[in-house]
Amino acid sequence: NKLDKMFHKWPGDLEATYQALAKSVGDLNDIIALNDPDLMGPVSVWPQNGSVAFGSGLQGWGFTLRHFAAVNHDRLGISERKMMKKLWGDNFYDQKTRTWSTVRKHKHQKRGFCKFVLEPIYGLYNACKAAE
Repeated sequence: NKLDKMFHKWPGDLEATYQALAKSVGDLNDIIALNDPDLMGPVSVWPQNGSVAFGSGLQGWGFTLRHFAAVNHDRLGISERKMMKKLWGDNFYDQKTRTWSTVRKHKHQKRGFCKFVLEPIYGLYNACKAAE
């Protein structure tokens, strides 16, 4: 929640936004792990399997990675399932070579979540702000 506030807090710094979201997911999993596993069994949430939604409650929008995987997988020539995995964690896309890497070797490589999820949303967010 409150993705709109993150865009305001770190304007244009999509990596900082990703890091804050990743920390929130990790913190949530830490809290879940404190519960009695006999009560619910092993439970955790992971964006890449669709069990985490991101959004803005104030503005009334949200999404899971499944939406962005569905939109982008054909264009990149990979399955939707594989695309979901590329959209979270250390997966960096090189637009020049159209390849993925788990290590960022060049500045022009962008984290999958930043490139294919946050960039389009941030662009739309800024367009709406400019129209106000």
